[in-house]
Amino acid sequence: MTTGRAAAERYLRSPFVEAGWKPRAAGWFTKAIESGFLGVIAVGAASDNKPAGTADVVLHVGLRSEEVEAVVESVCAPGLPKYQHRTWTAPLGYLLPEHAWAAGEREFSQSKAEEPANDLVRLVVQHAEPRLREVALDSDELLRLVERSVGSMGTRGLCRVAALKAQTRGIKEAAQYVRDRVASLSDRADLAAQAERELAPLLLAQLREN
Repeated sequence: MTTGRAAAERYLRSPFVEAGWKPRAAGWFTKAIESGFLGVIAVGAASDNKPAGTADVVLHVGLRSEEVEAVVESVCAPGLPKYQHRTWTAPLGYLLPEHAWAAGEREFSQSKAEEPANDLVRLVVQHAEPRLREVALDSDELLRLVERSVGSMGTRGLCRVAALKAQTRGIKEAAQYVRDRVASLSDRADLAAQAERELAPLLLAQLREN
């Protein structure tokens, strides 16, 4: 039986290609947005409490700054395909006028896939792409968006904010941000805090090199 996710991945491919998006790994699409910036779409699906072969599908819309992610990959080296390292991401629904997760969610099954696929791609073209371009052209806005989620991004979040601050406000402010971030960890002994402490000297060295 074809799953709802498989149906989504299959039927999203053609309309995304027609809209200029390039298929990558299963459920991933990319498109050049502005110089140095790549738009990234990742398909997410949930089938809990759904009929067999059916899934609720949402698109995660991302923006990759090549300059920022070069720093992230150099210091953190997570090892994923490059386009999967996104500087900022948001569910499609939050980029729509309704600003709600459900607004960007569609149900897929083998018998109901073409219409929701076309609808999701239409929303990406009409709403997500303009927002990606807007953020790509406004480094302060990109920094604001990334700072809002730094706590949930671990060491990669720390790298991204530091790299963006170096771009927009200079190395001195970026380095001070890293030091302040480490100081704010205080006596925390959890693994996340330890990882940030260990990363800080490597990140400071990378910022100086650039």
